[in-house]
Amino acid sequence: VRKSKAADEKRRSLARQARDDYRRLSLQGIHRGKQADISKGATAGDRRPLQYPPLPPKPKLPPPAMANGRAIRKEGVQRTMSNSTEESIIKWFKEEQFPLRAGYLKTTDTIAPWFHGILTSKKAEELLNKTVPGSFLIRVSEKIKGYVLSYRSVEGCKHFLIDASSDSYSFLGVDQLQHSTLADLVDYHK
Repeated sequence: VRKSKAADEKRRSLARQARDDYRRLSLQGIHRGKQADISKGATAGDRRPLQYPPLPPKPKLPPPAMANGRAIRKEGVQRTMSNSTEESIIKWFKEEQFPLRAGYLKTTDTIAPWFHGILTSKKAEELLNKTVPGSFLIRVSEKIKGYVLSYRSVEGCKHFLIDASSDSYSFLGVDQLQHSTLADLVDYHK
């Protein structure tokens, strides 16, 4: 969650810097006479188009891994929302995740205080609204075979899907860091 906030702050900072650069360059152009005065442009028809500052370069992504001349892609979550019932999710958790000790503290036989089992998003929000901003819980999703991190921010509750479809755990979307256990994922992002 902290890394997500840091990335958001970095994007805001880059946008703020681009706006400031644009304003600075526009003012420099006016002072040097590069941009026609608005009153002269209106009478003489000498209006030049605005020149925007260049955009920052896009981040360079590492080249994809190759095998037999084809790119190897990471398997994504198999979203089976249409046929994932509560019973099938319970069965998935008991048969596949419980033996992996998902939801337990790393070195003990104790269920982690942040793990709440199968819980609806509404119930998670009710629980989190009684806590301080920054509080979170992990729950088994009621819709897909995976987990959800429910987080209370100052603005309200946010929910982040956790991919558990392979032999690791990672957030769906931007953060693709993979962790061997659910507890490792939580400890890394705390």
